[in-house]
Amino acid sequence: MSTSANATTLSTTTNVTTSNLSTLKQNATTQDYHLTLQLSPPAQMLSMNQTVTATSGEVMVSGQVSNTTSMNTTDTYLLEVHVYNITSGAVVTNQNVSIQIINHTTNQTLTVPVIVMYDLKTGPSDTHFGNNITLPAGSYTIKVTVAGETAKFNINVTNQ
Repeated sequence: MSTSANATTLSTTTNVTTSNLSTLKQNATTQDYHLTLQLSPPAQMLSMNQTVTATSGEVMVSGQVSNTTSMNTTDTYLLEVHVYNITSGAVVTNQNVSIQIINHTTNQTLTVPVIVMYDLKTGPSDTHFGNNITLPAGSYTIKVTVAGETAKFNINVTNQ
C-alpha cells in the first residue's frame, strides 16, 4: 500500500449547535478505511476500575484525558472517530490513529491526545478514538490519520 495514493473524501460543511445537544456525524473514506466522525456533548471518561460502579461513560482502553479541555461546557465536545476496515466492515482497534484540528480563523493546529475507548453500555464492539475537546465557535478542519491514510472533515461550530 502506498500512502501517496490515499483517497481522501472531504465531507460537506455542517453546523454544530450546543443548544439542543445534538450530535454531528460525518463520514469519509480512505483507501483502506471507512471513518465516522462524531461530535456530541462531553462524556465522562472512565478507567477500567471505575466501570464496576459506573452506569454510563466512555471506558478508556489506552491514552489520557486531554488537559486542554475548557470547563465551559458550551465549548466542550466529545470527539469520536469510529474506524472500520473498508473491505470487511470490521471495527479497527489496532491501528495508530492521530487527530489534528485546524482552526480556520487563527490557522492554529491542535493535536488531540487520542484515547482508545468504548461506550460502557455498548462494550468493546464500539471501540473508537478521540477525546473531550474544546471548540469555540468557528470553522475547522479535523484531519484524521489512520495507519498513514488521511481523511478530512470540515465543520462549522456555533455555540449557542
